[in-house]
Amino acid sequence: MIAAYCIMGHHSGLPNGGSTLDIADEPTLHGRRKRIVEDCSSYIHELELPVLSPPDKTIRDGFGAAFFIRMLFSTLVDADFLDTEAFFQGAIRNYSQANINTLYIKLMEQINVFINPSLPLSELNFHRTALLKDCLSAAQETDGLFTLTAPTGSGKTIASLAFALSHAAKWNKCRIIYIVPYNTIIEQNAAVFEKLLGADNVLQHHSNIQYDDTSEESSHKRLAVENWDYPIIVTSSVQFFQSLFGSKTSVCRKIHNIANSVLVFDEAQMIPVPYLIPCVRAIRELVDEYNCTAVLATATQSALNQYFNPLKAREIADNFRLIEEDTNVVYFLKEAPDLEKRLRSGERSRELFRKLGAYSISLYLSDFRALYDIGAVERLDEGIFLLLDCYYDENCGVMLSPKGGQALMI
Repeated sequence: MIAAYCIMGHHSGLPNGGSTLDIADEPTLHGRRKRIVEDCSSYIHELELPVLSPPDKTIRDGFGAAFFIRMLFSTLVDADFLDTEAFFQGAIRNYSQANINTLYIKLMEQINVFINPSLPLSELNFHRTALLKDCLSAAQETDGLFTLTAPTGSGKTIASLAFALSHAAKWNKCRIIYIVPYNTIIEQNAAVFEKLLGADNVLQHHSNIQYDDTSEESSHKRLAVENWDYPIIVTSSVQFFQSLFGSKTSVCRKIHNIANSVLVFDEAQMIPVPYLIPCVRAIRELVDEYNCTAVLATATQSALNQYFNPLKAREIADNFRLIEEDTNVVYFLKEAPDLEKRLRSGERSRELFRKLGAYSISLYLSDFRALYDIGAVERLDEGIFLLLDCYYDENCGVMLSPKGGQALMI
């Protein structure tokens, strides 16, 4: 039956299973198996097919079985697409992206100035370097589930890339996939990665970018978006999870290339609550059964660990505190005066708060109270607070000292 799903759907899409009560007119797997078709048995005189052995795999439950079918389906349809492409193009795709080991060496050459500084580091860069070293150390551990809890401004983007490349090089992972909730953050992260590793080694896949054939690199990326055969991929949460739960051949092609990857979920707490359980279960399945390592990166770690049981997460950022307490959201609107004007005028529309989300910062309650007590936060309304610009640095994130108002990273 596993093979039947894949073969039956490799042109029209993965079918629903249906039930044994379905009639032949139903588009389900059980329904279509009842249809009367022409006798094709003459193929046995023309083709010699190898004997297929059942896969050496233990399937624990229905979710695991469905996931395994999707992996096989993805492998089949991608091979079918590539074979057809090679037939019409007269050649097999041959890209020249750097491999993981080369990219790891390239990154280490650039961050070595922080790991082995020739001059004393500022307090901020000292903490950033500590996080970087934590990531490089944790990367040597065996694959599994990790959390990376570090505050805004701590250098989490580069540190997480260092973990991902070091871990991938150590454990022979095929690629690194960043999964990010917002397109603006995707573009920011991709810009950092392109600067460090070269634009030709980083593939973006989200609704704000379209690759064309205006250059050889763009043409290669247009094709690579179809199956994610690329060393570094930065994509949206929507694109990632829709692929895992999709049924169309074009959507499912990339699934098998997610296996044996390092998956970094930036702002992991933003997984939509209505889809939380299936999304977390998919991550767990990839880690448990498909040789993936997953990193849940965030400034304010959510209570996701309980949903991964029995899989246990390992925290990477030992040098930063993890406070089990609530947070308060403040808005920093220095670069959005129009939004601040609307907020101060009393407007509380849904459309306004959607836009404010891009300028929101979560603070632990103890830090929020410290800022509030020294006048760094202005209260506009119940639950609506503005962070004053004199207590914010664009390069360092939110800064405060509960004792004297001096610069400390939170």
